[in-house]
Amino acid sequence: MGRQIIKQPNGGYAVWSTVVDDFVMVDAEPFEIIDMMVKESRRDITRRVNEVVAALERGDRPYYQFTMDFDECMSRIKEIHGGDG
Repeated sequence: MGRQIIKQPNGGYAVWSTVVDDFVMVDAEPFEIIDMMVKESRRDITRRVNEVVAALERGDRPYYQFTMDFDECMSRIKEIHGGDG
């Protein structure tokens, strides 16, 4: 969501959404804005991790040509760092 933190005339803060063209939070303290954004980010991260895991379980390549399996990662470690990985 596109948004801006706006300082209100009373000294508080509001969050303006460019998606709905309205405030989604008013009279907020910075920690409240942080909490809102952290919750939204957590939902996005959870969704993305679940998508990647589901793709891997299906045998798909979620990172396209850059998708590596465990053995490829271990080979890369050995190639770059030497030793037994």
